[in-house]
Amino acid sequence: MLKYILLLLIVGAAIFLGPYLSDTQGLVHIVNGDYEVNTSLTTAIILLCLLFLVLWIVISLILKVLRFPKSTKRFFKRRGEKKALSLNSKAITAFEEGDYERTIQIVKELKRNHQITVEALFVGSRAAFLTDDYNLTRELLDEAQSMSPSAKIAASAIRARLNLRLNNVPAALEIINEIKRNASSKLITKLSYECYLLDKNYKELQSLLPQLLKFKLVDKEQARQISLSYINERLAKANSASEINKVYDTLNKADKRNPTVVSSIINKMVAVGDINHARKICLGLLKNNPGSEILEIISSWDISIPDVLKLLKSQASGNLIASQVNVPLLKAIANMELHEGLLKEAQEHYEKAFELNQSPDICLKLASIMSSQRYYDKATMYYEKALKLGAQEVPSLEHKAS
Repeated sequence: MLKYILLLLIVGAAIFLGPYLSDTQGLVHIVNGDYEVNTSLTTAIILLCLLFLVLWIVISLILKVLRFPKSTKRFFKRRGEKKALSLNSKAITAFEEGDYERTIQIVKELKRNHQITVEALFVGSRAAFLTDDYNLTRELLDEAQSMSPSAKIAASAIRARLNLRLNNVPAALEIINEIKRNASSKLITKLSYECYLLDKNYKELQSLLPQLLKFKLVDKEQARQISLSYINERLAKANSASEINKVYDTLNKADKRNPTVVSSIINKMVAVGDINHARKICLGLLKNNPGSEILEIISSWDISIPDVLKLLKSQASGNLIASQVNVPLLKAIANMELHEGLLKEAQEHYEKAFELNQSPDICLKLASIMSSQRYYDKATMYYEKALKLGAQEVPSLEHKAS
């Protein structure tokens, strides 16, 4: 526009200044049939410029009129987009506020107007799920996943998590397997972790540990708990000495020296009669790390292993002062002596332990020892104490006194 105005100013200046600079303004003679026009050159050029200006204004107005429908359409389109954006935002806000019914109403309105976004579809599907409208949940997720490849992956991830909310682990795993080719390994690992954790499938969790640690989905302590749970799961299923030995052989060096881990394995070996192997592992553990866990396990055995008893007594004599206040050690020695038939020695150690810790299990052991020695009054006294201390049941007092 500025160029045209500048051009007109230059032409106008040339029209007015040109004739004055020369001695004549020039004449224009126009004849058309009976019509004849005579005018100066300056006037003719002015008239032409005015005619050009008028024509330019008229054409501009005509073009604006012709473009008006498109402009109007763009205006209403932008207005509709702003309204749709506002409704999408309102749907998300309603969901965050917990107003799921309102969320669904807004999403349905957006669907009718064909102005819904992927985000609103996801929010609507979650709201529908939380209101138990599973058909609408599937419908919204189906529509969302058809919008783009990334939306398909996101919709599948939501389906998997919603199935987990329903404790339907097989369905969730099936969905996860479907998206493995297109989804990032971190997403698959996280979804798989949630599935296996809910299903308490420690075998799969154990195999997934390297990836879980790589993506920082679990810390070292959580990884440790998964490993221990897997060991306990395998141990619970082991019914023979060979199966138990396989569990032990898979432990790393640190776990083989860890009383918390090895104690349950030793106890299971004793239960299935693999005494020699249990003795070997137990002695090695006691020499390196005589923790309270292994001592508590020994105190619960219903057999005696002479080599273990000998080592326990040796350790007790090596630190006589500490052994007098070590309740787990006193109980372990007493239990070994009890099953060796050394009743007096077992009674002495249990009585020392009872002075330090009046627990129902010690009372029951002392009652059993007193009964075996025909001290029925003392046996009855210890049984009564055991009941007072919280024992669930005790052997029949009448039977013991007979």
